[in-house]
Amino acid sequence: MGMSTNTTLVREQEDFFALAGLLYYDSDPLPVVPETNGEDISFDWLGFTYTDTIVSFITNTTFTVPLGTPLTQHVLEGSFNVSSLGLPFVVGDIRNEALIGTPAADWANETVSITVYTGAGITFSIDDPVGTGPGGDPVVLREETSVTISGLIEDSFGNPFVSAVNLEIYVDQGTTQTATTLQATTIAAGGTGLFSSTFNISGTYLPVGDNNMWVDVATGQGITAVTEYETVTVVGNSTILNTEVNSTDVLTDSFMVMPGESIELTGTMRDIYDNRAIDDMTVTAQWEGTGPVYNVNTTPTGLFTIVMPVPLSFTAVDSQGTINIEAFATTYYDASNTSLTLDIFTTVNFAVQINSTNVIEDAGYGSLDSNPLYNNSTFTLQSNLTDQFDRPIADRTVNITIESYGIITRTLSNTGGFSYIFPGDDTLLTNTDYTITITFKENIEFSFRVNFQVYPTPTNTGVTSSEPPGGNENLGPILIGILIAMVSGIIIVSTVYAFGRFRKSKSRPGIATGVDKPDLNAILKLIDESENAKDYKRAAVLCYRAFESICMTNFGIVNAPSLSPRELARIIASTNRVPVRDVTMLVMRFEEARFSDHKIPKSTYTHARQALHNIQLAMENAPNTAQR
Repeated sequence: MGMSTNTTLVREQEDFFALAGLLYYDSDPLPVVPETNGEDISFDWLGFTYTDTIVSFITNTTFTVPLGTPLTQHVLEGSFNVSSLGLPFVVGDIRNEALIGTPAADWANETVSITVYTGAGITFSIDDPVGTGPGGDPVVLREETSVTISGLIEDSFGNPFVSAVNLEIYVDQGTTQTATTLQATTIAAGGTGLFSSTFNISGTYLPVGDNNMWVDVATGQGITAVTEYETVTVVGNSTILNTEVNSTDVLTDSFMVMPGESIELTGTMRDIYDNRAIDDMTVTAQWEGTGPVYNVNTTPTGLFTIVMPVPLSFTAVDSQGTINIEAFATTYYDASNTSLTLDIFTTVNFAVQINSTNVIEDAGYGSLDSNPLYNNSTFTLQSNLTDQFDRPIADRTVNITIESYGIITRTLSNTGGFSYIFPGDDTLLTNTDYTITITFKENIEFSFRVNFQVYPTPTNTGVTSSEPPGGNENLGPILIGILIAMVSGIIIVSTVYAFGRFRKSKSRPGIATGVDKPDLNAILKLIDESENAKDYKRAAVLCYRAFESICMTNFGIVNAPSLSPRELARIIASTNRVPVRDVTMLVMRFEEARFSDHKIPKSTYTHARQALHNIQLAMENAPNTAQR
């Protein structure tokens, strides 16, 4: 038997109806049994028996809930004796062959539970908004869509309430009344029972999609209410977050691009109220509202990435370009948009210097400030790059190509500048033009030439000379005394700190594989490699090895590697050609890096490299005098 009722929740003194009929059990869909027409179905309701004749294969019977009916669940049972039809059917739940033909097996039965209640009943409708979403339910946008509901509160007899009643309006996924789901309050008018309320749905706890809305009587009024439920489709508010161009937050940092370059635009789509990621949302990007539109769909984490070129239509007069980003609405999220502004540049201006001498493009230089450029000279190449609006071009890379020497890469600072210490090399040819080219991107470059001379032949015989440089016979001993006084304190401290470490078996780091003697250029390259690898211990040690190479080449101290750092420092100080403070600093940092077990910080290497640089600069303005 199949049976259904128009409701399972009935107030006292109200009616409900039931439809019932016999169906074939083993067919899909279940067809009715035509032989039942004209037969009666029996119903048991609240202890009373009702019968109704089957017409057109079903019965339609109305039942009443009398006043005083217990407020609980009651069972409505329908029954039919199949044996009256003379059909060889197994009915009900009988599955045992031994029971076929017994009186119990001849009956088809069905039951429905009916809940009886009393008190107030509330009905309401959603009047606004009129838009509908999936399932035909009203669509609301959190915090933005105005919702108006109206309805009626009745007593147990179906009459409007005669007194005013405080009501509460709820929206939630479930139907549990909690403080977090309360949306609004209203009052049912006395005598009419009518109520109405307008409000905006809010709450980050509400997920997008279908949610329940209902009205209930506020507690403390002595009224028990049974309410109905409506479904509303909650739509989330989308927002575009974390937008970056080439991993740079252009909303807080300026970012410069050239026409023709490709940029990578990234960001995430989120629900503005609960930061939930929005998946499979179409995001588009377009320059200046014209030209090609680039689009992708977000990932499950809400991420989107769009690769797009900078239009060639930008000219030298365009200082900025705008990217418009738009996210299109989905079934459960609204649309959103934003924009990013980037600095556009089409021209690169180079301001180049060698030491303090300004360099003219395509010019040649054989001297700096009337001082010849020797083939083992060390000089500093520096440059600042700006665009046509005099804005610094920052955080880009440039390549420095030195003919017959190689390519060096540098990153422009925030002010658009870079510097590079060019080390001298005795192997460089003299009276020969070497071209130095600074390249930005592929075809934007600045070139000039340098021409070297042979370093003058040494004339001094060494530290044993009876006449120190300058002609003052007392100057040499005085300088040696000053140096000894300065380094004596260092010796006392470092002896306590490092004595035990001098005794440890530590092999001296090699200069370079395949290098038979200290070669300054090879060492400087190894220093750069160690710096790039963040091996500051090795880099600091190599700075001192470079100093040893300078002593051998420029001072003729061929046994420099076999001398202790202090011995070598005293000899160099006696020549009065390099700053004592820089030699002292270099020795201190070398000993710290060479004999310390603790991790060497970058500052140790920086001090050593700066001291080496100052020694190289001092050598440019002093004659080359071989010592021994």
